Amino acid sequence: MNEGGQGSAGRGSAGRPRPFAYSSGPHRAKVVIVGEAWGETEAEYQRPFCGASGKELWRMLGEATLGGELHAKALHAVHNTKEFLSRREAWLEANEVLITNTFALHPQGGKIETLCHPANARGSGYPWPQLSTGNYIDQKYAGEISRLHEEILHAEPNLIICLGNVASWAVTQKTTISALRGNTLLSVPMGPQERQFKTIITYHPSAILQNWSFRTIALADLIKAWRDRQFSEIRRPQRAIIINPQLGEIIRWVDETLAGAKHWPILAPDIETSNGQITCIGFARSPGEAIVIPFWHKGRPGWNYWGSMTEELCAWGEVERLLRGPQVKVFQNGLYDLQYITRMGIVPQGCLEDTMLLHHSLLPEMQKGLGFLGSIYTDESSWKLMRQRKTDTEKHDE
Repeated sequence: MNEGGQGSAGRGSAGRPRPFAYSSGPHRAKVVIVGEAWGETEAEYQRPFCGASGKELWRMLGEATLGGELHAKALHAVHNTKEFLSRREAWLEANEVLITNTFALHPQGGKIETLCHPANARGSGYPWPQLSTGNYIDQKYAGEISRLHEEILHAEPNLIICLGNVASWAVTQKTTISALRGNTLLSVPMGPQERQFKTIITYHPSAILQNWSFRTIALADLIKAWRDRQFSEIRRPQRAIIINPQLGEIIRWVDETLAGAKHWPILAPDIETSNGQITCIGFARSPGEAIVIPFWHKGRPGWNYWGSMTEELCAWGEVERLLRGPQVKVFQNGLYDLQYITRMGIVPQGCLEDTMLLHHSLLPEMQKGLGFLGSIYTDESSWKLMRQRKTDTEKHDE
């Protein structure tokens, strides 16, 4: 670890970092941006995100927030770090944004792993999960985590933006960036009152500089975060979804949907499969109304949801009525769904749109799976993490 450049002014007698000694921006903020650790430039100036990664973050914040004159003035000074920091402060104050790091120090060689020890050296009562496979942050750096949490508690933000796995580990105790980025979740409980804060995780700018394809994704996450900074609670869309329906409920829902085609002009079908068979079909007629028609149920004899062949055939008949109805059908990776549906002897009508293909045609450099689209375009939680599924039950739409 680079002990030089840490500075004694920002640390107490026991070497514990004082809150806000190495941060930038106001101490009360709507948004707290958390990074990982200092690079060489940050160690020199003892401020977060003022090296190459920080200046790329600044460019991205400008694009995500339509930064304005104060942002532009700082951007014009990025090649003069001292002037850049001074001008950046004005924008951060005006927009109530605090920038800080998980570790206010420069790890040796810039590698967080140098702050870690192996699992067998943890000792009893170690409170944190591993940072990466087999790597646990050394207890002597616990003061850094406490300082970060104190800063967040004092700032009382509406939103925390975690940049990278280390920040995510410190704020949420989760490190699966590929699965969590772009989704809104709660931080770990902090302080005596166990406060939790709304959090969005995305890629660290240093990862973006190494893999430029991450930039568009992180930019979309920052745009979403900037919108969500206005309120502190996690707001999920309200849904009315009929699951495990009786046959009469299905018939009523289908009759109502078809009769109200002018009110519900779009229908979004989606299937789930296992072992080459359809296990259920969902239909959404609006952003808030849907039904799931099941055919498999593990808790019933033979895994058959329906008690008789007659009931099952009737359920398939209602599925066919919906798929052949007048509404425009919108699929996600519809070619997958249609190959299974047509095997059942059903030929859907009005299959005009596919969210995966539309997204891919607009942004071909981005991922196009349903979970990714959900993280970019919706305020849903990361539903793919809600349950464990075997590979053969997943619809591959990437």
